[in-house]
Amino acid sequence: MDKKHEFILVCLILVIAIVMLPVSFAVLTHGSDPYRIVAGDPIEAAAEKAGLAVCSETENTWNIPGAAGGRVYIISDNCDEPSETVRIETQAFDSADSRDAAIKAFHTNIIGKTGTHGNMIVFGQYLIFTDSSGGSILGKIVEKLDEY
Repeated sequence: MDKKHEFILVCLILVIAIVMLPVSFAVLTHGSDPYRIVAGDPIEAAAEKAGLAVCSETENTWNIPGAAGGRVYIISDNCDEPSETVRIETQAFDSADSRDAAIKAFHTNIIGKTGTHGNMIVFGQYLIFTDSSGGSILGKIVEKLDEY
């Protein structure tokens, strides 16, 4: 092996190590939320704890095997004169396999080359979806979900 091949090999090992260390750390410290039955409605409770108002709530069932029903929420800081509003969908699943299949289907639904549209949060038997970043409202809700 000459100096050029040794240099290329060392560079490849360094690049792999630089990429793998943060990814491994993230995977090991942030495991996925296990399938568990969460009592009550997590979004409604989290919004209430965050001091937000649920402006509208409708029932909805996704057309996915294993979907057990959910709700669509419009949440705002003030329903009469909102400065910020977010739309959040929740869906309960009857098993971990059906929930995980829905997550895989979501991640394969790529729009153009930019990736998936929206954000998906796993919380017990629920998938929580929002089609936007949600700004500070979604941040407040996620913070209260962590306390749930």
